[in-house]
Amino acid sequence: MSGPHPGPEFEGPSSGDEFDRQLRDFAGPAAPEPEFLPCYRHADRNTGITCQRCHRPICMACMTEATVGFQCPDCSGTAAKEQPKRPRQLGRPATAGGSRRGGSGGPGLLQRMQVRATPVTWSIAGISTVVMLANFLTGGRVTGLLALSSLAVEYGQVWRLLTFAVTTVGLFGLALNALVLVLVGRTLEPLLGGWRFAAIFLTSTLVGGVLFVAVTSGPAGVTGMQAGVLGLIAANAAIKLRAGADIRGDLILLGIMVVFAFVVGFGSTYWLTQLGGVIGGGAAGLIVAFVPSRQRRQLAAIGGVWLLCAIVLAASVALR
Repeated sequence: MSGPHPGPEFEGPSSGDEFDRQLRDFAGPAAPEPEFLPCYRHADRNTGITCQRCHRPICMACMTEATVGFQCPDCSGTAAKEQPKRPRQLGRPATAGGSRRGGSGGPGLLQRMQVRATPVTWSIAGISTVVMLANFLTGGRVTGLLALSSLAVEYGQVWRLLTFAVTTVGLFGLALNALVLVLVGRTLEPLLGGWRFAAIFLTSTLVGGVLFVAVTSGPAGVTGMQAGVLGLIAANAAIKLRAGADIRGDLILLGIMVVFAFVVGFGSTYWLTQLGGVIGGGAAGLIVAFVPSRQRRQLAAIGGVWLLCAIVLAASVALR
């Protein structure tokens, strides 16, 4: 889980070359954009999701969750009845195409994990894992460069407001946050597209970081992958609420994560990043859900949140 970083404290601003290197290291691969088409039942709603059976475009209000992907209202009522029963072959394993054990039949590992459909999700998880390994090999120096520190941000190291999203404390914290990230990302990223998913994650991180810097001071480092994950859960709940879907599961998961964060970090102020992550993710989710799905309008609205964060950050630093 996220928490106060026990490593070395910040000692001063780094060089401009170090700033550029950190930004290059943080940048992940570009995610492919889905093709947005009008929903076959609601022509005024554009969507990047298609029915798993008939491949017609469907909006959030028309989606019915299936075993794999989503189905339209017309197909969801007949899917169970029309699904053929495959005869079992004696002496052969149940693989696609009747291939023998050890063959190449059936979906591959990458397909089952939906890596191609969720590149941003797996990029975040992969970068966080690499940061954890590098931090172990360097005795905590990597987290010391990427973790959030109010004093470091005051010295101009503003990249920490985003890079602390790929830092965690301990292997258990990394595993738990990565697991929740994948569970949320496998549904949310194909629905929204890569850039919207990344924007929600980064906005959640930024709001959490700005809230922490505005309230606290000092050189202590704070990790914050959980701030971005909590923001994604809040955004998922906001989008499902707009579609009239049940959000009780999201609220339960969000509550468990928040309570665990309070228990682990009791007595510290790092919970401010978690609170900010929920606020930022919820705001970004509402923007995606209610602002018309034209890329420029949604980018402008999310950009307004970033501008507000910049104003709050500048004011808090100037008043010290």
